[in-house]
Amino acid sequence: MKAMKRNQKTKTQQLALAAKSRGYKYISSVVKSHYSTTYYHINDIDDVIANGWTPAPRGQYGDWYGRIGTSAVPQNTVAKKALFGGDF
Repeated sequence: MKAMKRNQKTKTQQLALAAKSRGYKYISSVVKSHYSTTYYHINDIDDVIANGWTPAPRGQYGDWYGRIGTSAVPQNTVAKKALFGGDF
């Protein structure tokens, strides 16, 4: 794997810039699905451009341990999968 130059952006950051120019404010990814509910991790597009993708935090509730997500997706959100597929 090549070392990145200090000012070089990752592929996710480059795609986030393109999505921002199209009016998107957030990028989402699916964390998990439980029965009929899908949970998402939402990143602010400006944070992704500045710092790269931040993975969903881990949490614990009783015996359950895993990624934490939300079932509500704000308007102006593009799916991370759509970014890489060019479908945004």
